[in-house]
Order: sequence, then structure tokens, then C-alpha cells
Amino acid sequence: MKLFYYNVLVEKEDLADRVEDINFLKNALKLNKKIALYAPRRYGKSSISKNIIPKELKTKKFLAIYCDFMGVNTPADVAFRLSKGLAEGMEEYIPAQRLFESAKQVLKNINFTFDTNPITGEASFGLSLKKEQSHSITDLLKVFLQLAKNYKCLFIFDEFQDILDAKDSLSLLRSELQKLKDTPILFLGSKRRLLSQIFTSHQSPFFNFADEYVLGPIPFADWSDFFDERLKPLKVKIHDEALQQIIDLSLEVPNTICEIGSYLQGKCSNESLDENKTLKLIDELVTAKSESFYFQIKQLTSAEKKILSILAVNKFTSEIQGKAFQSKTTLSLSGIKKTVHKLYNQGLIEEDQNAYRVSNPLFRLF
Repeated sequence: MKLFYYNVLVEKEDLADRVEDINFLKNALKLNKKIALYAPRRYGKSSISKNIIPKELKTKKFLAIYCDFMGVNTPADVAFRLSKGLAEGMEEYIPAQRLFESAKQVLKNINFTFDTNPITGEASFGLSLKKEQSHSITDLLKVFLQLAKNYKCLFIFDEFQDILDAKDSLSLLRSELQKLKDTPILFLGSKRRLLSQIFTSHQSPFFNFADEYVLGPIPFADWSDFFDERLKPLKVKIHDEALQQIIDLSLEVPNTICEIGSYLQGKCSNESLDENKTLKLIDELVTAKSESFYFQIKQLTSAEKKILSILAVNKFTSEIQGKAFQSKTTLSLSGIKKTVHKLYNQGLIEEDQNAYRVSNPLFRLF
């Protein structure tokens, strides 16, 4: 029986749809294009980019390097994530018997470790890099360039907008990455305003460097097929109205829709799910997660709780600096802006459909 997966990277068959998105990205990357892929968190962009696209593009001597820049603050942080991505990518895609020789050829002036398990024969590979070396970003990117000469490469940079906080890192990255004429690159981002700033601002080193592509909501028809395929073995039928209710309460976030689906799959058998039954089960799920939600709320200031509560009631809020929004708080406009910015950076709220919403729809329901 097929399952609902959430909070993990998934394979192609575990996505509800994304066929057109995957085909577009695959074809664009085959032409060595640079793509800035935007979607809110929990939309599946990391699964598509790390798990699925590399398999779609894989050829002889193929190498995919995935670097996650979430939360980086300094050039040293960026260098560390680059080195981690390099080590993991080389270990995954280069056969153990060739890995040591390949490393010697491309890792100039960078120490590396290499061990082979005597029983399994699997290689364990890592890079040694002092985080305080400010020039290390350039050194590592030269390795990227050398790998691109020896392999058909795909470079994937996740949560790329966070590099804005790492002083001068964007300039260092651009100076080397612009040399990769025949190598596709995927820049992923969950904060569209910041990601767009990197690629559309005239002041940005990456101005016009990549084409933007947006992952939108998954259509109802695809969710209907997806749920039927997973609930039918349990002899469970979900009404269209109940499924639409799940989608609406989840604010169309695929990860949350699958979390609710997983809960239904574990709780139901031999029954028909209407809106009332489905709502009751969603309430049970939210209650089961209440301890975690209480803990999150306790960490917030009174101003943050107030803003979060208003956003939860509104579902989507397009105007946070207007008098209508301010009238619901005791904050000044500057106080609202500061509080929203803090919640945004904490990942508790995000921008979606040109508006703000609570990041976790189940937390919103709580």
C-alpha cells in the first residue's frame, strides 16, 4: 500500500503531481540553464531538486552537488556548507574505486580524508577546511569549476536567499559561478522577496543570472487521484467536499495535506469520510500536536503572539502596514513591521500568494 509521506524528502512516485514542473526543470537544465526555483517551505522543491531531478538528468560521469545554505550568517558558514555539499556529492556519485584518484585530481590545496570500510567496501569521504579562512569560498568554487570539466554536473543551492546575510559571499560566488557556461545550476528559495532581490536587483551581483520558476499549488484533481490511490486499499472513500476541506485548511501546502492524509490512513478503514468526519479527525491531529504548539507559543513575546493570532485568523494577509491591520493590535506601524520581520526570520510566518500566512497550517488551526 502506498503511504503519505511528509517532513521528509520524497521520490517521484510519492508526489501528488509536479509532472509539468519536473519536465520543465529537466528540459531547462538539460540546456545548461540557471534556474531560480521559488516555493514556500513544505512545497516539495527540495525533494524535486535533490531526489528527482538528478535521477532524471543522470548520465555517465554525472555528479550532483547539493548545498543547503539555510541560516548561514558569515562567509565561513557558506564555505562550510560548500565543503559539506562537495564531500557528500562526490561520495554519492563517484564510485568508491575512483573516488580517491578523482579527489587527488580536483582538490588542489584542500585537505581531504578518505577511508574504506574493510567489510562493506564503502568509501567514507570528507573535506578538511578551516572555517576562519575568508578565501575558502573561492578555493572551494574552483573545485566546482574543476569538477565541471571532468563530469556532467548539476549544482543545487538550497535556501539561497539566506546568503544575503553572509557579507560579500554573493560577490565571491558570482565571480566563480559565472565561469560555468555549460553547467546547469538550481537556486532554491522559500522567501520570494529576498530570492527575487538577488536575481532582479540592479545592485545585486546575481542580477539577471537565473530565470525564475515558481512551484504553484497542486490541482484538486491530482490530489483526488493521490488520496484514492492511498485510501482505497483500506476501503476508505473520501468525499470531494471533505478533500477540498483538507486542502483549504492546509492552505494548499502539500506537506500538511500529506500529514493529514497520513493521519487518516492510520485511523480509518471501511468507511466514507464526509466533511464532518474529516474535520473531527483534523481536530484530533491538532490536539495530538498541541504540546509542541504550546511550547512554540511560550517562546513568543506578547506582540509576536498577537501578530501571529491575527495572521492565523485571516489565513492570508496581504496588507500588514495598513490601518485596518494596525487597529487589531496595540502596536505602531514600525512595531508591526519589526515583529513581522522577526516572525518571518524565525520561520513562523512566510509569504505565499503575495500575502503573509502562518507557516505551519496545523499550527494556525491550533
